[in-house]
Amino acid sequence: MPTYELADTSDTAYNLGRLLAVFEELQDRYHNYEKKGPRVVERYYAAASSAPAAAFPTRCRLARHHLSKVQRAKEKDAYGIEKRIIEIMSKFQSASLGQPPTFPRVLTLEEQGRFALGFYQQKASRGKSQDRDAHPSEKSAKEA
Repeated sequence: MPTYELADTSDTAYNLGRLLAVFEELQDRYHNYEKKGPRVVERYYAAASSAPAAAFPTRCRLARHHLSKVQRAKEKDAYGIEKRIIEIMSKFQSASLGQPPTFPRVLTLEEQGRFALGFYQQKASRGKSQDRDAHPSEKSAKEA
């Protein structure tokens, strides 16, 4: 089985794609992998990849809601997903000194390509990261 490595980059478009893939994973867990209506990717991929400032704030808010429910059912799953969200979000950098990072209003066609690469590479690495991001209590139980 091939190994998938994610680029360790602060490229905004690439990391936005990764973030959408993690939001999709979170939604899948929230619904216990049962398809219930259109998924986040089916509904928001076009807007997220072309106009992130319009799409991501509401996706982030919904992710908090989904995380709280997943945490009640499976703390380990919520911990791993939130860890990935934090890791990706920490890569966003400010466009100007002294200002917080923001989601870009639009992405160019080239940036949309990097968004797609980040999205699909994050999906490809999903199984590998699930093992790496086990909750600390589970790691110590496995080591004992």
